[in-house]
Amino acid sequence: MTHRAREVGTAARCLMMFVFGVAASGLVVVGAPASAMAGQCIRDAAGFGQGGICSAGDVSIASIKVLGTCVGGTQNGATCIVSDNTDPCIVGGGTCPGTRKCVANQPITVPMRATIVSGAQTRFDIGFWIAQDGGDAKANGGVCFRDYLHPVSTTNGDLQLLDGNGPYFNAEIGITPTDTCADIQQNKTNIYDLNPSGGGTISIVCKDNDGNGILDVGACLSWDNNNNHACNSANDTIPGTSAKCRCGFIDVGKIVVCGDGKVDPSAGEECDEGAANGSSTSCCTTTCTLVAAGTVCRAPSAAARRASATRPRRAPARAPPVPPTPSSPRAPSAGPQRASAISRRTARGPGQAARAMPRRPAAPRARPTATRARSISATGRA
Repeated sequence: MTHRAREVGTAARCLMMFVFGVAASGLVVVGAPASAMAGQCIRDAAGFGQGGICSAGDVSIASIKVLGTCVGGTQNGATCIVSDNTDPCIVGGGTCPGTRKCVANQPITVPMRATIVSGAQTRFDIGFWIAQDGGDAKANGGVCFRDYLHPVSTTNGDLQLLDGNGPYFNAEIGITPTDTCADIQQNKTNIYDLNPSGGGTISIVCKDNDGNGILDVGACLSWDNNNNHACNSANDTIPGTSAKCRCGFIDVGKIVVCGDGKVDPSAGEECDEGAANGSSTSCCTTTCTLVAAGTVCRAPSAAARRASATRPRRAPARAPPVPPTPSSPRAPSAGPQRASAISRRTARGPGQAARAMPRRPAAPRARPTATRARSISATGRA
C-alpha cells in the first residue's frame, strides 16, 4: 500500500468515526433526503430513522376548527366557525351551516382553521403537515397535505395574526435571500386558514383515533431555529432535526363520527350501531338515520337461533277448566285415589252430592268376646 493510499484510508476512517460520534451525542440527526416529495409525511420527508421524533414544544397546534359561511344576521356572508355559539355570526342572529358529521373510514373534505401558539423563542419558517390517510402525520409511508404560514409581511406594520389570512410576522426583513415563509414571535397566538391557494379545504379520512366521538386528524408543525434558511414553499419547511417539530392528533371542530356506536342528536344522528350500520339486520343506515318506516331490518341473532335449536319444546298448554255454575258448587279435590268415589257421589245429583260429601262415622262393631259369651249363656239355659 502506498503512502498516499494509507493517508486516504486513515482520513476516511477518521471522518466515519467523527460522524458516528457526533450522531451518537445527539448533536446531528439524519438530514433530509436530496429530493423530498410533496405529499410525504414528516418522517419520510426529513429522513428521520430514529424512534421518538417531533415532541418539542416550541410551537404547537392548539386547535383546528371547521369553517363555514354566515347566512343572515349582521355577519351575512362572512366566514364563521361551525358549531360555535359564540361566533359573531351566531351572536349577530345568523346561522353558520357547515360540516357536522362524517362517516367512519370514508373521505371527507373540510375547510380548516388552525390556531398555533409559540413558546418563549421566535421561530422561523412555520410548516404544516396534515395526514390525509387517517393516520399519524409522522408515520412512514403516510400521505400528508403540506402548507406553510403565509403571506408574510414586508414591513410588520400591517400584521393580522388572528383573522386567518395574515399578513404574518417577518423576522427576516433585510436578510438575503428574501423568503416568503412567515415566522412566529415568542409567546404569540396566530390563526391560519389552511390551503388558501387550493380552495381552502383539505381532504382527509373520517377517523376518531382517541375515542371521544369527534373526528380528529394527525398533524405536525415544523420550524427552524435560525433565520439563515431561504423558504418559499411548503417543500422548504422540512425540519433539520427531530427537535424542530411537534406532532399529535387534533380534533377537527366538533364533527361527529357516524359509525362509532355513539348517538349524537346535535349532529343529526338518529341512531348509531357501529359497524352494523347499513346491514340487513340493522335499522340504522350508514349515515346514522333510521331506515324508512315498514322496512324489515331485524333478523334473529345467532345466539337466538342456537337457543331455539337446543331448547326442548314445551308441552302444549292445557285448556283452562270450565268454572262451575253457582248452583253446583264443586267439592274439594280428593286426589287421584278418591276420584272414582267422588264421581259416584256427584252422579246422584247436585243435592245428593252436596249431602254425601261429609263422611259419616262408621257404627261400632260388637266385640267378639261379648258375642261368644251370649252364645254360651243361651246354650246353658237350654
